[in-house]
Amino acid sequence: MICWQEKRGDESIVTSVRQTAGMREEPPGGVLPAAGIPDPTSDDVPLYATALTSPSRVPAARVASIVPDTEAITILFDVDHPKHRRVMAVLAEVVGREPDHPVPQPHRCAGSSERRTTGTLGQVSRHAERLMLLDTPSMYFRAFFGVPQSVLAADGTPVNALKGLLDFMAHLVTVRRPTHLVACMDADWRPAWRVAAVPSYKTHRVATGVVEVVPDALTRQIPLICAALDALGVAWVGVEHYEADDVIATLATRSERPVDVVTGDRDLFQVVDDARGVRVLYIARGVARHDVVDEAAITARYGIPGRAYADFALLRGDPSDGLPGAVGIGEKTAAALISRHGSVDGVLAAAADRASGMRDDLRRKLTAARGYLAAADQVVRVVTDVPVPVRNDRLPAVPRDPAALVALAEGLGLDPSLNRLLAAMALANSVG
Repeated sequence: MICWQEKRGDESIVTSVRQTAGMREEPPGGVLPAAGIPDPTSDDVPLYATALTSPSRVPAARVASIVPDTEAITILFDVDHPKHRRVMAVLAEVVGREPDHPVPQPHRCAGSSERRTTGTLGQVSRHAERLMLLDTPSMYFRAFFGVPQSVLAADGTPVNALKGLLDFMAHLVTVRRPTHLVACMDADWRPAWRVAAVPSYKTHRVATGVVEVVPDALTRQIPLICAALDALGVAWVGVEHYEADDVIATLATRSERPVDVVTGDRDLFQVVDDARGVRVLYIARGVARHDVVDEAAITARYGIPGRAYADFALLRGDPSDGLPGAVGIGEKTAAALISRHGSVDGVLAAAADRASGMRDDLRRKLTAARGYLAAADQVVRVVTDVPVPVRNDRLPAVPRDPAALVALAEGLGLDPSLNRLLAAMALANSVG
């Protein structure tokens, strides 16, 4: 639980605290517990607090064994020290509100040219609940091709996709602070029922039979990703015969909380629903530069009603998924038709009505596309009633299986990435 209360300190007291704590040099925010002043590098609350403010300084193996069950932590800051000021600014940002007293401005203490303050991390109210749903395949593919494949464990195991995914999650959890999180998986990347409707669906990604073209170095990391999520205690789920998109749509529909859907796939724009607080964090430009997509953003981007993306996509098609769309109907025409008629059904009704004023060339194209549109409807639209098993989707503050996490961290060389995610998880459970 994070907040702090500042008070001006007497220089002689500050010096005594530093000597007692055994601080031989300026730390980037000396971390001290509320009760007692032990060595800030010992394996206790100070270590955990250090992990919160400076994750790269503490091995994940040590952080994983610490439970943040203290009510308060004291941090000693020197407001003249640039690193201290940066840490204080970070704390102000992650708490998301002003501290009980302002971050101290330069102030000359009696009998000294130094300006210092101590801060206490105490309890504050929890922020509003929000569910984050990860399109995990979209993210680990992006990580695999974005993080150098030279990133290997000591034994040569490729870990670039895993490392990248953990770093993506750490950033998103830090910035968006979800209270609940589910990593959604592809149990079936190309369901037979979708292929039966449109045989060309994802054909270009088929290696042999029903096997997807996936680099071996990525395939080897997927079990490691699942193992890391299990050790962290982060819920993950895939459902046989369904894609991750369908799982996401079902959980978003089922949720009683506002929802952030993280994906690089435009298909999921169809789940955006302002009335229910469902939005997409679109990572096509990068996780750190993700776009928040709500109904207004969809309208601004495509010129269609914010809830009409599925109908628009059905008409337009998506060559990257082997979906041709209505032949002769491009993106601009599809947008204009959906904007005017509201849905594919409305467009087809207008095409059948001579009094609608639709141009004859469009009428002919749409009439010819009726069969395709009827078949592709179930391929384009995500399923919202998948039998997703109930999971505890609360984002944990501490790892479920510290020993397993330590083994992964040490065996795969993932200390920094796991450290960042552990710190983000703790903060998401602590800040108001």
